[in-house]
Amino acid sequence: MVEADFKNTAILGVGLIGGSLAMGLKRCGLSERVVGYGRTVKNLETARSLGFIDAYSLDPGQVVEGADLVVLATPVGAFPFLIEQIKGHLKAGAVVIDVGSVKGEVIRDVESKLPEGVFFVSTHPVAGSEKSGVEAADPGLFRDGLCIITPTEKTSGRVMRRVADLWEKLGMRISLMSPEEHDRVMAGVSHFPHLLAYLLVDAVAGDEPEVLLFSGGGFRDTTRVAESSPGMWSEIMMINKANLLDLIDRFRRELDEVEECLRYAEQDRLQNLFKKAVDLRMRLER
Repeated sequence: MVEADFKNTAILGVGLIGGSLAMGLKRCGLSERVVGYGRTVKNLETARSLGFIDAYSLDPGQVVEGADLVVLATPVGAFPFLIEQIKGHLKAGAVVIDVGSVKGEVIRDVESKLPEGVFFVSTHPVAGSEKSGVEAADPGLFRDGLCIITPTEKTSGRVMRRVADLWEKLGMRISLMSPEEHDRVMAGVSHFPHLLAYLLVDAVAGDEPEVLLFSGGGFRDTTRVAESSPGMWSEIMMINKANLLDLIDRFRRELDEVEECLRYAEQDRLQNLFKKAVDLRMRLER
């Protein structure tokens, strides 16, 4: 079990990630009591009835009272509001973490607004699903996954090690990155693929959405993440827009090259482009 001062946990946002974390903490004996905050009583009642949380409130300040660990598990756009609501209720020595998939100025803003004596460690468990809501929560969601921790110059090394230990006990491997490197990497391997999935569905459907009924496994696998929350993902992309704009420029150049191959019947050139991609993709399976 982790140290006794993590026995009380507050989770702000009991959805897929927050709910899965609540379940994992309780089932692994990493927290004695978990209290949840959310926007609707219905979702919170579901979480409590399933045993994910012990209690809940619609008041975030009330939820964090006495908490040793506070988890920001809402969409990142809600962080400024939540910090204003909870900063006067956090006990000295409390540890605040987030599980957001975009960092940058968002976490630096959180860090700057927390009171003296409260510690902040920004984390990103790279786990998830196109599904959302507490009903999709899974205590095994984090097992064998990667958790990226993005320390800043203000991050306590001692507290960061304790947070890393927590994620490791939930089955995750740990990687350290700066917030800026994290956002650049995630733009490529997560945010941009989501953007392409949405656009691919729109482009193929065009004025004939019924053509999607003929799609096979390839199309369904490629566009699975297009079922994800448009609100959450548009917010993430706006926050990480600089990195995404760079990738859009690079992708446009790739498309231009493919167009030339097709227009001028350069099959060998096209095949070489595909082979390069195949070789790179196969590295993921090693």
